[in-house]
Amino acid sequence: MIQLESDYFDNLDEKKIQSLIKRIEPYINKRVESYDRYRRKQSPNQFMRSAKGKVLVAFENYIVNMAKGYLSGKAPSFSFTNRDNLSEQDFFEYAAHVKKVLADNDNSSIFADLIHDFLTTGATYLCIIENAENEIEYHVSSSRSTVVVYDYMIEPNPIAMLRFHVRDNEKFLEITTANERARYNEKGERQGFYDYEDGEIRQIFKKELLWNKVPVIPFEDPDGQSIFEPALELIDTYENLLYNMKNMTQYNDNAKLLAYGTQAENAALFIDDNDNIVENPAWQQEIQRLLQSPAVHLQDGADLKWLTKDVNYTGIIEILKHLEELISMTTCVPALTDEAFTCPPAGGAATQQAKP
Repeated sequence: MIQLESDYFDNLDEKKIQSLIKRIEPYINKRVESYDRYRRKQSPNQFMRSAKGKVLVAFENYIVNMAKGYLSGKAPSFSFTNRDNLSEQDFFEYAAHVKKVLADNDNSSIFADLIHDFLTTGATYLCIIENAENEIEYHVSSSRSTVVVYDYMIEPNPIAMLRFHVRDNEKFLEITTANERARYNEKGERQGFYDYEDGEIRQIFKKELLWNKVPVIPFEDPDGQSIFEPALELIDTYENLLYNMKNMTQYNDNAKLLAYGTQAENAALFIDDNDNIVENPAWQQEIQRLLQSPAVHLQDGADLKWLTKDVNYTGIIEILKHLEELISMTTCVPALTDEAFTCPPAGGAATQQAKP
C-alpha cells in the first residue's frame, strides 16, 4: 500500500511525478510478471511455454480458472434499504437511479473480469466514469497498469488513482483525484489526452471531476499475492520431474545394442586416402541391417542385449501425485481429478465423498 499526505497532489511538479513513478513501478512490474506466469507467455501472439524449457503443466491457468468459475459464477445482486430515513419519494428516486446504473452496465462480465484480474495479480480496480450521454459506467482498470494511493487515516481512503504506461521509451502517468484527471510525462509536463467535454470527445489537458471522491473502488491483497503464488516452487518441481522423465525416456529410445561373442563383418573405422580416421559406411549399413532384420542368427555363446537405464516410474508418479496434493492445498483450490470427487452412477444423484 502506498500512503501519502492528503494534499500531496495539490501541487505536482517534476520531482513529485518522478517520485510517484519510482514508487509504483515495483508494484506494476511484479503484477506483470505474475500475469505472465499465469499465461506462460509475454505476448498473445505466442504459444504457451514452460519456464526454462521444461515440460509445461499450466497449474496456474487451472487454479485461476477453477477459482474464477466458483467466485464469479453468479453476478452480485443488490437490495435497497432506507437506512438514512429518506422520504418515500427520495428513496424511490434513489433506488430508481441505482437500478438504471445497473442496467447500463454488464455486471456479470465486469464482475468476472474483476475476479480474474485479482486472482492473477493480487489486485484489481473498478473505475467509475460518466459517458457522453451522462450515463454512469464502471470498468475494470487493469492492475498491471494501475495503482491507488491512500492517506494515513486509520481506515485509509484513496486519494488518487495512478495509471502508468510506457510509450517509445517515455514514461507517462495519468493521475485521477477527487477533483480532476490529468496526464503527465516523467518531466512533470502535462500531456493531452482524449475525453468527453461538453458532450463531445476531444483532446484536453485536464478533466474536471465532481465526484467529491476518487472514482475508483480498489481491491488489493494485503500481501500482494496472486492465488497461485504460494505454489510456484511446487509447480516448478513438478515440471522438472516430468522433464527428467522425458529425458530418461528419450535416453532409452536411443539405447545401445550390445553384442557378445560375435564379430562385425566390417571395421567401424578405417583410414582414408588422406590418412584420416573416419567412420566406415559399410559398418553403418551392417548395423542398420542388424537392427531392421526380423530375425538374427547367432553362433554358440553369442548374445545381443540392449543397454538401457532402469527408471523407477512408479516412484516418480507417486511423488507427482503428492505434489498435486500440495499444490491444491497451498492454493486452496480442489483438484477435481481427486478420488474425493466421484462421478454419480448412471441415473443416480451426484455424491461427494470426503477423504478421511
